[in-house]
Formats: sequence, structure tokens, C-alpha cells
Amino acid sequence: MKRTVRMLALVLALSLLAGIPATGFAVTDPNLNAPGEFPICKETVPFSIGIPKSSTVLDWDTNFMTLSLEEDVNCEFTFIEMGADSSEMKQKVELQVMAGGADLPDILIYNPGESAANYYGSLGTFVALDDYMDDAYFYNIAVESLPYDPLTYARSADGHLYGLFSIEYAYETAIYLRLYTNMDFLEALGMELPTSTAEFEELLRAIKNNDPNGNGKADEVGFMTSKTRLWNHFVMPLMTPFVYAVGQDGNNYLSFDENGKIQASYATDGWREGLTWIAGMVSEGLISPLSFTQDDEQVKTFANSAENGEQLIGVSTYYPVNWYPTGDERAVNWACMRCLAGPDGTRVAPFSYRMPTLNYFITKNCENPEAAFRLGDLLTGEKYTLMTRYGEENVDWIHAEPEDESFYDGYEALYISVLPWAIPNNKRWDNGSPYIRNPIISNGIAVKGKMSGLDAWANEMAADCLPYVDYSKVVGKIVFTEDELDEINELQSNIQTYYREAFSRFAVGDLSLENDWDAYIDELKAMDLDYYLEVTQRAYDRMHAED
Repeated sequence: MKRTVRMLALVLALSLLAGIPATGFAVTDPNLNAPGEFPICKETVPFSIGIPKSSTVLDWDTNFMTLSLEEDVNCEFTFIEMGADSSEMKQKVELQVMAGGADLPDILIYNPGESAANYYGSLGTFVALDDYMDDAYFYNIAVESLPYDPLTYARSADGHLYGLFSIEYAYETAIYLRLYTNMDFLEALGMELPTSTAEFEELLRAIKNNDPNGNGKADEVGFMTSKTRLWNHFVMPLMTPFVYAVGQDGNNYLSFDENGKIQASYATDGWREGLTWIAGMVSEGLISPLSFTQDDEQVKTFANSAENGEQLIGVSTYYPVNWYPTGDERAVNWACMRCLAGPDGTRVAPFSYRMPTLNYFITKNCENPEAAFRLGDLLTGEKYTLMTRYGEENVDWIHAEPEDESFYDGYEALYISVLPWAIPNNKRWDNGSPYIRNPIISNGIAVKGKMSGLDAWANEMAADCLPYVDYSKVVGKIVFTEDELDEINELQSNIQTYYREAFSRFAVGDLSLENDWDAYIDELKAMDLDYYLEVTQRAYDRMHAED
């Protein structure tokens, strides 16, 4: 695989040096060079780009990746921060779209959600990219090693493609385990990473009761996170020991029952059993009840609240490096917990095929849409896929040596990360752009013995958990037709809001699993859950009719 990647790069480089244009492309903008040639634009093109504010990108204007793109494209960027975060930007874009969209920038780089993106496309606010895909160059190379055609899942139900997207086809992100575990605490307690729900519970109890920070106070919390992180790396690893529970990449917490039919995991006996376990730990104080109400900043404030700077949290789904000042030793000795065996001894890793996430949109206000598409195409290629995540070549990441090994069997080590993730920097866009981290790139960066922090923790976890992936349980993303969406969009939204609110209420004891569970199930049925599952099964069967 290494030879394949490097041969593709060599062929591209030779063609550029020789000035040979790629064949099969129809460039209509006279200011553009042939796809694959640099710079992309013959004359400088201005682009305004709307983005959410980043906590780690220090300066969009002077960022190394920005300057590199401006040179390769021959463009000038004007960045417009449209919100303190993605959620605020969604609201601002929605308001501008409702007002006609005249004030939108040329390009929007954010994740509005699939439904909103396709709706804005149907309005004509987002430019359809179908014809421009004929000029895709770097994209076509990037998707060669993917196990599926991403356009199948990225197109709207009306058949159009309204944006470019990110794909992170890496095992360390496909396996949803980010239970960051304080290894200083484990070492003080003489314990190892748990591998079962019983061992997990005992670890939290030991953290709470046995003073692992050594300050003589009962101030440690076994588990604490924030409400914004419940539905990625809390629910999935803690509920899957009881019922397969994956909600990412279009899964929406659907799983297969014993007959191979789609079921809602949140309406099963296994979900009730898992919630009973979690509620018991909350009641005992092993899991902080604040986890269901507080935000990230409140977690950070608590983590730094000890009088003499002792560590206070044993396990979290909020990345510990974000809690402390840069260089603080308290952020160093952590690990990602492995998947847990349930009460019956079954051990399954929560896994999902990584699907495209639409996050790059050309608006109707863009005067150079073809050039804007070619910028997006460039971003999906190997150079900028590596740069947006790892930074500058030979500085922030380096090429692996021939003797280096990947964490994963079947993949060669190609790259080594140097610049740590999740720290303020001025080198990369920190995944704030479209990219295609295909299996060759994503698993080629996983180099044993030469990674640190989250990069090492997550890859070690994924490599250990791969044997416990049960592909037969993975429903995957469902692509609904326009008619099907008309039938279930509101149902799906209302059901999701209800079961998520109920989860937190059951967990903290506001609802009783003994007395209120039947009413919870009845309410889901009254919300037409059965019909939602019927339409979903129909769509799944259509998608996989030839499997």
C-alpha cells in the first residue's frame, strides 16, 4: 500500500512538472488551469469563508495551512467567524437563509446537519456540485481505497450533491470509545484498565473512596463529563455491553434484533438494563449527576478546583488536555478504556462505518463557484488531509522509516505525528475543512512507539478492540428517499428528543425505571415508533437488495 500511495504522488508530480493536463475534464472557467495543475487559478481570486470560531486555531489569516492554500490556489481568503461554535453558526446561517441569503459568504465551512444542508440546497442557497464533480481530481485519488462510494451517502434524497465532505475512515474513530481514564489514579490504586462492567464499577468506587490523589480528602469523582458529550462517548461504550448502541454516522441508535430486523435500541430490555446499571452508579455518586446538566466549561472549572492542584476526575469523555494549561503534567498520563464485557460476559466494541459528513458549501453568492469547487477538491486530497489534522510536512509530521510499524495488521506505517492534537496552534485548520482520511492515510499514521497523547491512546484502544467488533450488528447509515423523509422526518426528530431527555431523567432518578419504564415505552409507541421502524426497514431493504 505504501508503494501505491507514493506511486500516485510520483505520477501526479511528474505530470505537473511536464505540464500535462489531466484528460477527461472540461474546464469552463478560463481563469482555471487544468485539474491537478498548480496554481489552480491563473489570476488571484478572492473568497469569503464563513466558519465557526475555533478554540485551537489561533489566527485563520496567518495560519500555515491558510498561507499554503492561498499559494496553491492563487486566492485570497477573508474569514468571517459566524459563531462562537458550530451550534451558534447553524443558527446564524439559518437566519440568513430565511432572510434570503444575500449576506452569506462565498463558502461556508461547517456542519449544518444533513437535513438542513439538503434543504438549503433545494432552495438554491447552496450550489449543486453534480456537474463540478466531473472536474474532481484529488478527490478521485482519495476515494480509491474506501470500501464504498461516498457519493451514495452524501447526495441528497433528490439526487443532488450540495456540498463536499469529510470522511475519517480510521479504526480509532470508527470504534466509539473515548472513556479517558486517569492512569495516575489507577497506578495509585494498584488497578488496571477494566474490561467488564463489574470491573468498571469497582474502579469508580475505588476512585471515590480510596483517595488516589493522596490529599487526605474525599474530593475525587469517579466519572464526570458534560451534557454535550453524553451521546457520543458516554452512551455508546456504557450501553453496548447490554444492547448494541451506536448513534453516529446515520445509525441513530438502531440495531438488529435476534431475527435480523431493525429495532430501536432505546426501546429494548437491554437499554433498560444498561440504564439501571448507570442509574445505580449515579445514585451511589460514582458518576457525577452534573454530567447530565453541565457544559464543558463547568467540567474544566471543576477539574481545576482543587486547592493545591490535585487531580479530581478519574474517567471522562471530555479530553483532559483541554482542562489544563498547556504543558500541565496532569494532562499526560491518561488512556482510552477498552470495550467492556457485559454481565453475561459478551464483549462487543461499538463500531460504525465512517460516513461522509457534509461540511463545505458554495453559496449562491459566490462569483467563482468552479474555482471554489476546485479549492474544496484540493482540500480532500492527501496533502491537505494530512495538513488539516497534522500540520506542516517534515515539521509537525514526518515520514515513517521503513522499519516502523502500524498499530493495525495489513497497513503500513507511512507518517508520524509530531505536533500534539487539541492544543492551540497556528499550523493547521484542525479538521475545520473537508478531508478524506482514507484507510491508507488514517491507519498509516498509527505508528507504534512514536505517538503520544490522544493519538497513542486512541490507536492503542482501537487495536485492542478490533477483535471485538461484531459487523453483523452494524446497521449503518440509512439513505431515505424524499417521500420517506416526508413520512418520518418529524417522527424521527420528536422520538430522538424524547428518548434522549428520558435517558438523562432515568439516569439521575427523575424517572423511575421500575415505575415509569412502561409509560416511556407507551409514549414511544404513541409517537409512532413502530411506523418509523417500518419505513426505516423498507429503506434498508431497498439499499441492500443486491447484497
